[in-house]
Amino acid sequence: MGPVRRGLILSLVPGSAMAEVCEKLRPGWDAAAGPTSGLSEALQLAMSPAPLILLAASALAVLRRSSRGGMIVVLFWAAYLMLLSMADQGGVTHQARIEGCMGNPALFIAGVIAICAGIILYTARFRATNQELES
Repeated sequence: MGPVRRGLILSLVPGSAMAEVCEKLRPGWDAAAGPTSGLSEALQLAMSPAPLILLAASALAVLRRSSRGGMIVVLFWAAYLMLLSMADQGGVTHQARIEGCMGNPALFIAGVIAICAGIILYTARFRATNQELES
């Protein structure tokens, strides 16, 4: 095994370059604790400012029973999920997932889809019952 092949094989092993990725993305992550689970990733994503604002707007749309407000909030949720899933800074998030400091956001995305479906169903049902009462 020559030095070129050994260098190529060693370049595939996670090393200091990946450790820098985790230090930049998740400074408080401890490698000894193990890889980040889907639940902890979902909680970390849910506690960031944008989802908290969207959750408050969702609650407001449901409390006011506004179908238009619910539609607008669902569109903002969709835009946020699009940015979350497509904003990969040159493969940095992929490297962070390989290293273990980022988990799979599928649980968070499923939760947001459930919230959006609930908003749509609740506000549509309220609108249908109002139209029946007015007739």
